[in-house]
Amino acid sequence: MAQRKYDEQLKKDIIDAVLIGNKSAAQVAREHDVPDSAVYTWIRNYKEKNNMARLALKNEPPEQEIARLKAELYKATQERDTLKKATVESSGQCNTFV
Repeated sequence: MAQRKYDEQLKKDIIDAVLIGNKSAAQVAREHDVPDSAVYTWIRNYKEKNNMARLALKNEPPEQEIARLKAELYKATQERDTLKKATVESSGQCNTFV
């Protein structure tokens, strides 16, 4: 099977949609008709190339940074709530301190 070549601008747009946007890699891959594995590879390579321990982008306008941080916070909140709910359902107990 021959490997498909993808335009660098398409790769950049997909990476930005995942890292800055509020979409998962799988969702963006489906939207662009690209294999999930390719998107994950591009993101991993991008992070390694740019030595990204965090998602901050250089020369990012403040408005864009705020939007990115809000999206990250939303994702983290959703993940936390899902894990919290799963923990409660599996143990049958509440995770709050009284």
